[in-house]
Amino acid sequence: MNDVLVHPDLSSNSKALLFSFVRTYNGGALPPLTPEQEAAAFQASLRRGKGDQLKPPNFSFTNIPLEELEPFQHPASLVLDDVQGAPEPEVGSEPEGFDIQAFSLRRQSSPNVICSPFGFSKTDPPIRPFSSYRHEEILAAPEFILEKSTLPSGAIENIKCVILHGVNLDKKQVKALPTLLASYINVEVLVLNKLGPYTKHMKGRLKCPRIRTLDLANNSLDSFGRLLDLISGLTRLESLNIEGNPSLHASLPLDYTIRLVGSCPYMEVLNGKSLDVETRFQGISMYGPKQMRHDLPRIRWQLVLDSIPEVKQQMSHNLALAAVGEFAPLDLSYVVKLALPSCKLSYFSVCGFASLEELDLSSNFIETLRNQGLEHADRLRVFDLRDNLIGRREELKVFGLVPLLRVVMLQGNKLKNYRSRLIYETRFLKGSNRVGGLLTVDREEVSIMERCGALLMWGTSAERRRVDDVRWAAILRLCYGAHQLATVPGLLQGVRRLLLLRQEVPSLDLAQFTNLEVADLAGIALFKVTGLDTLTRLRVLNLANNPSLKSTPVFQQISGLSSLESFSFFVVGGTHKRSPQSKTYRSKVITRLIFANRRLQVVDEQPIMLEERIAAYKNSGAPAPLMEQYRVNPVLTLNCTIGNPGRDYHFDAVLPGQQYQPRDITIL
Repeated sequence: MNDVLVHPDLSSNSKALLFSFVRTYNGGALPPLTPEQEAAAFQASLRRGKGDQLKPPNFSFTNIPLEELEPFQHPASLVLDDVQGAPEPEVGSEPEGFDIQAFSLRRQSSPNVICSPFGFSKTDPPIRPFSSYRHEEILAAPEFILEKSTLPSGAIENIKCVILHGVNLDKKQVKALPTLLASYINVEVLVLNKLGPYTKHMKGRLKCPRIRTLDLANNSLDSFGRLLDLISGLTRLESLNIEGNPSLHASLPLDYTIRLVGSCPYMEVLNGKSLDVETRFQGISMYGPKQMRHDLPRIRWQLVLDSIPEVKQQMSHNLALAAVGEFAPLDLSYVVKLALPSCKLSYFSVCGFASLEELDLSSNFIETLRNQGLEHADRLRVFDLRDNLIGRREELKVFGLVPLLRVVMLQGNKLKNYRSRLIYETRFLKGSNRVGGLLTVDREEVSIMERCGALLMWGTSAERRRVDDVRWAAILRLCYGAHQLATVPGLLQGVRRLLLLRQEVPSLDLAQFTNLEVADLAGIALFKVTGLDTLTRLRVLNLANNPSLKSTPVFQQISGLSSLESFSFFVVGGTHKRSPQSKTYRSKVITRLIFANRRLQVVDEQPIMLEERIAAYKNSGAPAPLMEQYRVNPVLTLNCTIGNPGRDYHFDAVLPGQQYQPRDITIL
């Protein structure tokens, strides 16, 4: 179907001002209405009130908007932005003014030393499983253990595992046992199990510095003090078993576990059970070596790292490799998310976490962020630092050295009123393609207004002078993308729609938007706008609710435009001279614009009424006879051109024959 036959609605009570007309359908005419249909349409159009009572319409022909006769389409809805942008990248780019050299120097000056998990801080490889020891590395014959002279020459140095099990030693043998074992300098696993009642006389130190697993189960040990003396030199001990010593257990102090850990700080397993982080930390902090007690914050961080899944997995992998005599170095690059809340941390280090994207250290005791590896966290995007002890504003500078950081949470720290300063310190971060710097602080989106306010509060004098430029650049980035603006030639020249919703833009120059058709600049605190006179294709201009924007400069710029179809300039508020309640404001606007803009339909979001058009033409000096004809001609034109939203309402364009052919109208 090329055109449409518009028939009156035979069932509704709508206003009967619709002119029926006939156009061609596939080369032929559609059949006209039957007399019965015409009569029904006429009666339905006049019916008002209850029943079938007929009475004249209760409205004036000249007071209806011309668009009443067909569904009204705002001109803005007819314009689609066809800007062809580049693909949306995941990461943004640094804004104008970013000094990459200074940024790199600040990052390089920060230490980048990996703080290994506690389990990887030892010089020894993981404990080998018993099945991996070769026959010549195991000594399980009591006669060779108790009489070292009977062993072949050089065999002692090869022994890695000594087992003395189920042998009832006499008192003399028990007392001599530590001395005899001292010859096995490379032993790693020592089993002294079920050696009889005289084991309670065992005293002195086991002088086997490489022991990592010690089994003293099922003996007659009865003194915790002697036990401490026995293991006090075993600094590499990782696993201890003292079960099956009834007399010993009866005498154990309440804090025996942490005292054992203090003597053997690398102990991880006691009586077959893994020790938790807090127990190990208390043992080291209270009874551990002096060097460790002086570095407790770091020790706790290392112990906590042992508990993360990726480190546990690597430890298990190394245990498997140890069976074949191999060892894999620590690799923290697998860690993408690190969640360690409520771990009593006062120190942390993310050096070596090359792939880390999310870091949760909330509810700890962290006071400083400097030299903790954040300066080298190239992929970190989310950092949760709530409920810590950050109290100095200088600490916020570190956030500005994390290039991809987007989300920061700092609530619950000692530092107060930090939001604006944090936004300023992170102003050069890449952010996203649409927003530079941090995206959210404390789960609240960072607005462009906040970014500009931070510049005014904390910026240099040069930065404060450029606030308006920074604001406009941020708005363009939000609307069109930093990557697109940098890579698409003439992108702004191709923009047809510009909507600046929920922004504050005191000053605006639109000269770059040479093909702009819709400009929605309502409610953006606009004080000055330039470049309107260059927008020769502008169809919709919305400047409503900008009370500080002066009328005279605006009308001077748009006086040369002839393409406007909608114009809004009102200000909500009864005292403003552009208030909708003003008796003269609307008529003055229509009078100033209607002659030059022949397709003007809407002023202040309200369609222009026919009487308003007539009054505007009269006020502009149009001939009176033409105005009398103008009361009818626009309605005829509208009815005869339904489906053509680009019609011209000017008084000399609605004469019969201008926009339609009267001979085509068969029913009127």
